[in-house]
Amino acid sequence: MKKLIIVLVAIFCVLLSGIYFVGEMAKTEIQKEINKSNNSLLTMELLSYQKSFFSAKAEMKISIDLEGQAPLQVFVHSDISHYPYKALLVNHINLVDPVLEKKMTTFFKAKDWLVSQEEINLLGNMSGKIALAKGEFISKAERFNTAPLNLSYEYNVDEKQGAFDIDWAGMDGNIYDETFSVKDLSLQAAFTQVDNSDLIDYQYNLEVDQLEFVKALHRLSMKGIVLEGESKISTDQLTVNSETNWKVEEFENGPEVFLNNHIDLSLSELNLIALTKLKSSLEDTTLMRQAFGHLVSLGAIIDLKTLYSETPWGEVNSQLKMNIQAGVASDEVLSNPLVLIDYTNGELNLSLPKKLSEQSDIGGLLQVGILTGVLKDQNEALVLESSLDRGELTVNGNVLPL
Repeated sequence: MKKLIIVLVAIFCVLLSGIYFVGEMAKTEIQKEINKSNNSLLTMELLSYQKSFFSAKAEMKISIDLEGQAPLQVFVHSDISHYPYKALLVNHINLVDPVLEKKMTTFFKAKDWLVSQEEINLLGNMSGKIALAKGEFISKAERFNTAPLNLSYEYNVDEKQGAFDIDWAGMDGNIYDETFSVKDLSLQAAFTQVDNSDLIDYQYNLEVDQLEFVKALHRLSMKGIVLEGESKISTDQLTVNSETNWKVEEFENGPEVFLNNHIDLSLSELNLIALTKLKSSLEDTTLMRQAFGHLVSLGAIIDLKTLYSETPWGEVNSQLKMNIQAGVASDEVLSNPLVLIDYTNGELNLSLPKKLSEQSDIGGLLQVGILTGVLKDQNEALVLESSLDRGELTVNGNVLPL
């Protein structure tokens, strides 16, 4: 009997120790995540943290910078429960601006229109769920409905990797005679932080059942959308490789319907610093051109494995592979892009429906291609087979002087 009592007391002490340790761990991890999240666009501030043995309460304010507007400020109240192996946080979220908060509660018809729950365990795993309530707005000229949105996520602090999953039934609405809708959207993504850096490898999968926009008699619609991709940093952290595989089962633009649309693209050995510079220069055309020229001058491999569509005029099918070698000066690329010919090897295969040459917007260009032999008439298709090797260009079996 005494041994049983000793065992029970030992277990009780272990449980109490676990609860105490979890309470300390939760406070430490929350503060660490706040410090890591602060940047030029988002600021998190822990206003208070009242901790007892079995529970705690935290108050936090989040400020999000909006261009040309006052920062969006969010108030978060967290009820935290301590267990022997984990801490459970239930977060209640409200906007600091009372006028804006009233608009949100009116739209979502709920005070707790945004609720989140999070777990932190002793193994360094964080997981949680965020739920956004359904919303509705109706006026004489406008109507807008959104279905509930659910987001779940997990993150391992020690391994610096995680994943998230978004599930949303969609939205629909209209503004005067314009109507729009999104049906059944789901997104899964996973990411891993590269060792000794702020760089991230990631994969994603986005699926949308239907996107639709209708104005007057014109209808723009996409069905069966599947977007998949990944990005991976090289071992030396100098370059990045990406894979993009996009499919759209049906694309409708007014009376024209395009079926089984597919793009499979691989970009390899892109210089990471130059690519980052390009992304940060997108709003300035001059800087963007300079950054793009610098990126190309450092070399890359472009592999368009599939470009396919069943158009109203017939099938479009293309493959392209280019190996751009480093060595050309970036200012030369900008002043004379043809200089890349001496640094590029590759192949292009293209097949277009012949009926496309009858279209007014593109027919003239295709007719020129036929007359010059760039496009070959073959079984009701316009075909281009070309290769570029050490400055020698071959088009449909003919070597062209450069």
